[in-house]
Amino acid sequence: MEKIEVYRERVPYKLYQKDIMYMEAVDSSVEFVLRDGVFRKETSLKQLEKELDDRLFFRVNKQYIVNMKYIDIHTYKDGIIQVGAAKIRVSVRKKKEFEKAYTVYDINYR
Repeated sequence: MEKIEVYRERVPYKLYQKDIMYMEAVDSSVEFVLRDGVFRKETSLKQLEKELDDRLFFRVNKQYIVNMKYIDIHTYKDGIIQVGAAKIRVSVRKKKEFEKAYTVYDINYR
């Protein structure tokens, strides 16, 4: 699996995609949230979507891309998923597409 170069306190690190819980767009950069900390990279979610494994990751709204491996609670009723401690809303436009992608992930890759 591909690695992504990110930074923490200006020190470069290479992360395995499978270790990333979710990514959040913050200003002109993206924060990568892992179990053991937060890293940062000057890029856009749009650019990351091209680099990430689409079997594992899904862009749920304008601000977040989530790793389906780390979804703890998925509530279709109100469109909120829980990834670690974060509660993230799935946009109305992406809800059906997300449900399909999550089902495929759950059946084939979990």
